[in-house]
Amino acid sequence: PFVTEIFENAYRETEGARFLGYTNADIAVQEDFYVKAAAYAKASDAFVINRVEVDDKDANGRPYGPADLETLYALGRKRPQRHAGYDCFFWRRDRTPLVSLFVRNVFVGYPPVGRHVMEALRCVFGT
Repeated sequence: PFVTEIFENAYRETEGARFLGYTNADIAVQEDFYVKAAAYAKASDAFVINRVEVDDKDANGRPYGPADLETLYALGRKRPQRHAGYDCFFWRRDRTPLVSLFVRNVFVGYPPVGRHVMEALRCVFGT
């Protein structure tokens, strides 16, 4: 799908909401992530939260799996954000039609989706 289709559907289905958010599908978030994002939304018109990358193997070279989720979350809390891309976006819902205009030809899964959404937010909100 096109990013704008996702944004427009979210806009239609969330009447009464103040904010919308979009998180890339390959991002795993902490259980309280959206609660914290909602707190940030009280003081901002738009913001972006980047991911924290963690290793895909433990110190012994064993790949992490589903049973290691708590370990991965703990690693994520300890590491600084160094990823150069953009992965998770929040903005005032009432500005969604404008944000959608700037991403109308961006296809989900085709890089650099995050950069296009970030630029759309900069254009609409000036941040």
